[in-house]
Amino acid sequence: MQVDYACTPEEVQQHFQSCGTVNRVTILTDKFGQPKGFAYVEFLEVEAVQEALALNESELHGRQLKVSHYSSIKKKVKAWFIDMELDMKSNYTP
Repeated sequence: MQVDYACTPEEVQQHFQSCGTVNRVTILTDKFGQPKGFAYVEFLEVEAVQEALALNESELHGRQLKVSHYSSIKKKVKAWFIDMELDMKSNYTP
């Protein structure tokens, strides 16, 4: 998902905590440590993914989120993520 550049992992976790147990929130950063505006939310329960998808177009930091499903298989362990994108048409100024 894309998120506001000022969002913290804790704020993203709070936004999605009603969906299920949030195992991890990752906000991607560039090589200088600045947020890229993308985040992944990992849930413990597979069922939480459907709940999180229902939050598509919800607002966080006054911006609309685009929530989509992303799954990854590493070392034969399946993790379920929510890939969220923020509508980048908003008026962002760094």
